[in-house]
Amino acid sequence: MDVPLILVNGSRPGPRVVITGGVHGGEFIGVDAATRLAGLLEPDDVAGELVICPVANPPAVYGGRLNISPLDGVNTNRVFPGDKDGGPVHRAGSVRRSPPIFAARAPTSYSPCTHHG
Repeated sequence: MDVPLILVNGSRPGPRVVITGGVHGGEFIGVDAATRLAGLLEPDDVAGELVICPVANPPAVYGGRLNISPLDGVNTNRVFPGDKDGGPVHRAGSVRRSPPIFAARAPTSYSPCTHHG
C-alpha cells in the first residue's frame, strides 16, 4: 500500500514531528489541513524534521469508507502499534510506528493525529 509522505527538513536542529490525517476514510478535514500545511512550509520555517502523512489510510479515504478499511474491515485507529505479521491494516499500523523512512534516525518527539466528527 502506497502512503503519501511529505518531509520538511528544517534549517535548524529540533525534534521530529509526525502529523497524520485520513486515519478514517470520512475525515477529510484532516487530509485537507495536513496537505495545506505542507504547502505553506519552507525549511526556514521549521526547526527539526516534520513528516506529514495527509492520508494515513488510503484505501478508506479513496474508497469513501468512514471508520473501517475496505481491505479487511478493521478500524485503523484501533490497531496501533500494529502487527507486521497481521492483515493489511495491522501491517500498516506497524509501519506507521516505525516506518522505513525513519530507520537510523532519532525517534519521533510528537505525533499528532487529526480527527474530526
